[in-house]
Amino acid sequence: MSPEELAKLKKLARQYGITFNRLGSSSEWPSLHIDLFESITALGTVSAQSYHPVASNAYVEPWKSQTLRRAKRLAELASKCESEGKNEQSWRLTVEPEILSRFTIEVACPHCRRRIWRSEIEVVLNDHRALESLERRRRNRAACSCDPLIIGDQSFDHGVNPLFTDRADEKVHHEASLTTKLSKEEKPDRVYGLKSTKVFHKLLDRLDQQSVVGDDGASMPRLSPFREPENDILFPFLVLEAKSARSSDDFQHMQAQSAFTIRTLLQIQEGLADIRGSGMLYTFPLVWFLCNRGDLWKVSAAVVEGPQQNRSYKVFELWQGSINLLDNALQLLLIIDHIFDWARDGYRPSVIETLKICTQANTASLAETNCFSLTNDRIGNWLQGWDHDESTQSDDLNEQLERARPPLSYERWTHYKFGTVRDA
Repeated sequence: MSPEELAKLKKLARQYGITFNRLGSSSEWPSLHIDLFESITALGTVSAQSYHPVASNAYVEPWKSQTLRRAKRLAELASKCESEGKNEQSWRLTVEPEILSRFTIEVACPHCRRRIWRSEIEVVLNDHRALESLERRRRNRAACSCDPLIIGDQSFDHGVNPLFTDRADEKVHHEASLTTKLSKEEKPDRVYGLKSTKVFHKLLDRLDQQSVVGDDGASMPRLSPFREPENDILFPFLVLEAKSARSSDDFQHMQAQSAFTIRTLLQIQEGLADIRGSGMLYTFPLVWFLCNRGDLWKVSAAVVEGPQQNRSYKVFELWQGSINLLDNALQLLLIIDHIFDWARDGYRPSVIETLKICTQANTASLAETNCFSLTNDRIGNWLQGWDHDESTQSDDLNEQLERARPPLSYERWTHYKFGTVRDA
């Protein structure tokens, strides 16, 4: 990007109310997200020495040893990329799978369905009703205690996470008035969002049928910045832009290059608020922005402020570091873990709850499973310890199985007053 193009993009971003705030601007943080931002900055101070798992806690927090091993591997891979002078694509192919792996693997053990991972700092929700529900589920979650010596390599076969998906180098579609002012198409290196699962298919089909209209005349909200029908990613919440260590583009270039993508994603999340009856949105609009130049990484969060007629889009830098260093590599992995925790336990349930309110959908009809016992209250009540919380019943089957305590077994599924359950 030439200096002239950079200057033009930065000027256009200012005209659209997009600003980037440097690290240390905590006095300007929005009150709604202070707890979340403080958690990110706290994780950005963790050292490998203080994080090192104690042997006596190996079964209580089995994921700590693995996280530390991943951090060491990440630091080694980054140092190798730098010493070999790799280009942007090589950097991305080498380190991104390590850094973003939390979004692609399951968090429940395939054998006992207990947790094989938990965020170092768990997300705190501002919605008291949602927080009570989340805390109730957390109390039912126990750590996996399977002996890795017995199950061997299978202990690392965590399965594919069914909740999130991503797009790489795909064109973002802005509103027509903005597109005419941009000299180039915007194709972010990577965008993460919610996967279009069964519950979303049901809710969005119902919303479309009802033709819900908001107070300002808005109808069906925009779901994705990408072109349909290829669209399988909903309400994206994370943008990543990368450059190699030898690139002439610096962080200012990446910010200017991503500014309008961030704005568009925030607007897509805002669209949910335009539907009549959606009520307060506690978790969003919020978009995470990751950018890196070689081993140097920055983590930022973008929010919306101001009245509808004078919207501003503020991006707050929350952490920066070099993943060549073990401490920084560990910090980045823990921060990504927290963002994943926010997305899984905060953002996704909030989006589902908002759509449920809009469509007045009942929980049982939205269960993401074809198993009758999981969608019928009478039969579902047979299973003691099952979480029937209304705001989370529509999660995927794996999430529901994870909440069962103790793990479901043949012995527990034998004789009930309404009948008998046996292995098929």
